[in-house]
Formats: sequence, structure tokens, C-alpha cells
Amino acid sequence: MALVLETPRLLLRDELLEDTDAFLSYRCKECFWRHIPTEVPTRDSIAERIAKFLPEQTANPRHLYFLAAVERDASNVMAEASMHLLHHRSAEIGFAVSGARWGHGLGSEILFGLLSFGFRQLGLHRAFCRVEPSNGPSI
Repeated sequence: MALVLETPRLLLRDELLEDTDAFLSYRCKECFWRHIPTEVPTRDSIAERIAKFLPEQTANPRHLYFLAAVERDASNVMAEASMHLLHHRSAEIGFAVSGARWGHGLGSEILFGLLSFGFRQLGLHRAFCRVEPSNGPSI
């Protein structure tokens, strides 16, 4: 069964191959990838990444969550979230938001959704995020 987490404005759901173009529409912009240690994304690289992690959606136990953030009323992908479960009930979490949607508190909302799921449903003890020091709003 596909995972869907609800926040006040968003649904965080498992990524789909059909999301490739939606991710590309904002990931290819320099304002998006400059704070992420990655190559400039292409349609193929995004599709390959999604395909690589699709089996994780049915893994038992599941250790990786790559989620598309979609607006509840429009269903358009405008952000993403990730959680990697580690040893000792800890997890690394992350998010990225389309540059067109910065400044609206969506990153905080995504993190709240991930933390709520992690601590309440998965029994996490701790979670952490890595943030590029130059990315003040994310800090």
C-alpha cells in the first residue's frame, strides 16, 4: 500500500515515475540544486533515481522514504521529502521545495509531517537534517 502523509496543505506520497516531468520542472533550475550536492538534474537522471528507489516502497522493513509533496487541492508536485532510517531508531530527513514556492512555510510543514510520522508511527528516537550553511532559510 502506498504511503500518504497528510499535513494542513499537503499530501506527502510515494514518488511515481509519472512525477518525472513535475520534478524536472523545478529541479533543473539553478536556485533549486545549488544547495544540494548533485549534478544538474536531467529528465533521465530523475527517472533513473525514481526507478531505483521504487522497490523500497514495498520493502519490509522499509528504510528509505522518497516522497512527492503535492498540494491537497491541486495535486501538483511542488516539493519533495526524504527519510532514511538508520541504526538506533534514528533517521536522516530532508526536503526540497520548488523555488517558485519558497517563503510560504512549506519546508517547515514538510518537516513537521516527516517528524510526526517518524516519531509517532516509526518510533524514532532522533532525527537530523544536513543543511548547506549558505541556505539560511532552511536552517
